[in-house]
Amino acid sequence: MIALIVLILAVSLCLWYIIKYHLWTIRVSNMTSNIPGPKPLPIIGNASIFADMKTLQDVYETITSLLDKYGNADGIAKVWLGPKPWILLGNPKYIEIILSSPDALQKEEVYDRLGLFVNGLFVRNGRDWRELRKPLDKLLTKKMIDSNIGMFHEKTVKLLKILNKYTNTRNEFDLRHYMTNLAIDFISVTTFGHDMNMIEKDENNLKETLERIFETIVKLVFETPYNMWLTYAKISIPGRRLKELAKIYWRFCNELLQGRLRNKKLLGEDIDAVPIYYSDVLIEKATKDKLSLDERGKLATDFLIAGFDTSAVTLSYVLFILAMFSEHQEAVYQEQIDILGEDPEVAPTWEQLSKMEYLTRIIKEVMRLYCPLGIFRKLTNDIDLGDYKLPKGIAINLMFYKLHTNPKIWSHPNEFYPDHFLPEEMANRPKGSYLPFSLGPRSCPGSVYAMISIKTAVSAAIRRYKFETDMKFEKLEYKYNFLLEPAEAYSVRISERKTNC
Repeated sequence: MIALIVLILAVSLCLWYIIKYHLWTIRVSNMTSNIPGPKPLPIIGNASIFADMKTLQDVYETITSLLDKYGNADGIAKVWLGPKPWILLGNPKYIEIILSSPDALQKEEVYDRLGLFVNGLFVRNGRDWRELRKPLDKLLTKKMIDSNIGMFHEKTVKLLKILNKYTNTRNEFDLRHYMTNLAIDFISVTTFGHDMNMIEKDENNLKETLERIFETIVKLVFETPYNMWLTYAKISIPGRRLKELAKIYWRFCNELLQGRLRNKKLLGEDIDAVPIYYSDVLIEKATKDKLSLDERGKLATDFLIAGFDTSAVTLSYVLFILAMFSEHQEAVYQEQIDILGEDPEVAPTWEQLSKMEYLTRIIKEVMRLYCPLGIFRKLTNDIDLGDYKLPKGIAINLMFYKLHTNPKIWSHPNEFYPDHFLPEEMANRPKGSYLPFSLGPRSCPGSVYAMISIKTAVSAAIRRYKFETDMKFEKLEYKYNFLLEPAEAYSVRISERKTNC
């Protein structure tokens, strides 16, 4: 009798869920009927379009072609993956509405696969996210950033002395390796309160590990059957491989957190004092939730990656592109000499960094071309875009790279053109056209930090060395990671500048 009751309840629950989901699908279909897109098939929708996808590049190029074909007029299109529709957005007006809305703060379920690797600020939602974000906003202040300019400069000068070995041989080397070490040192000192000294150790394999992790996550997101059942994805061969790779980051993050605890003890700081570094927030959270060592590392990993990887990519690209465009490199160099003089040992001040207008345009143009490809959100309530209505529960793909290379918005969309950021060019663009750090409550909190640290590093580097490369911008081929990166390497040669010092 009990078994029969349980069976009836289970069947009733399944029927209730099916009916509820069917009614939601009907509502979504009606509300989005005016959004263009390919005609879906019963049950599978447009999933067959993505059936043979193996790489992120395949997926991105397919999604872009769909937006070009169906959403060219308004920058909005719809594609059905099974019974679930996705909205593709490349229109700055609509993107701004979504990112500014309190009803679009939730990350889409696609991030659940990232949750196998990280479990911090980047992937959390609701109260869990706010608990980690609010203290970070309080810590990343102008005062904190300003107080670290000297450290940014000192670390960069130390790295430049290590790079001096390449001036005699004139051999090419990959900037990315060294910029990764530099960016890790920046983030470890400023927000973890423990200097890992990666520049001098020069033992970093975190970049290579991250690339392998990303390849595995792409497999779990886009390949069947891994993308159908999260539980299966965890225990599958790729899932187990992902965990082993992830442990490299978890151990590194635990080393940072333990280093901070040791430093607090040496400095005589109160363990329960107001957080000085973001690591204090993470340690407090881990202690409160009684997390294991792996879970502690997992909690800190996404913040670490967000803090160093994008900065390392941007730094690498800035110097790489200046090596390709000698006229821009010379203009940046002359600006540095006018503001700081020729001596690369001289550290800039906040006021001097704010005067570096040409360098700022260079960095912004790099961030335009090499931004995140896009992000995903899930609506927790209906949102009115004016011409279109988006229902609760729908998935949104905000296509930043498409936005940043839209020929209707940018005068030279696929070229390196720093004058895009002259005042007169900026005045002609609609609001929301440039979003390297996203927008709204879930935007990147480190935008000022990134600009100041990158400017400081490039300023010292360009005053000490002249950068050259045989690579041509228009011939570059790319691989698709969190950001677009060169398929080969950021290969440059350096020579010392002749100064009057």
